[in-house]
Amino acid sequence: MIDEAVLQKRYLRDTTPRRLGNLASSLKRLGRFIALQEFDRTVYDLAQECRLFAGWAAPEAEYETAVALQDLQNDLTEWQESYAQRKSDESWRADINLACAQWSQRLLELSGLLNKKPETITD
Repeated sequence: MIDEAVLQKRYLRDTTPRRLGNLASSLKRLGRFIALQEFDRTVYDLAQECRLFAGWAAPEAEYETAVALQDLQNDLTEWQESYAQRKSDESWRADINLACAQWSQRLLELSGLLNKKPETITD
């Protein structure tokens, strides 16, 4: 079970770009776990974590990013609700893994982290 208060406090310490980067990383992990079809509880918890991250990041994000985060939350909700029934469908799992990777890339682009030099990312 996720302790949401502790997670939120830790997540909100970071800047918006770093929050988006953390969410992008979590989405990549979620896609991999869905593709493996072996970690049901981890998939559920990680999808929930991603939904929370998106919700917490949206209020301070630029409009385009906030809209994207809402769309992501909708996708995550759909995937989470479908997972139990569709997890044995290899094609569905591959599609979700790809969608997670695409969302991850989009969030990294929106964050601006891909445009920064490595030494400035710690700011």
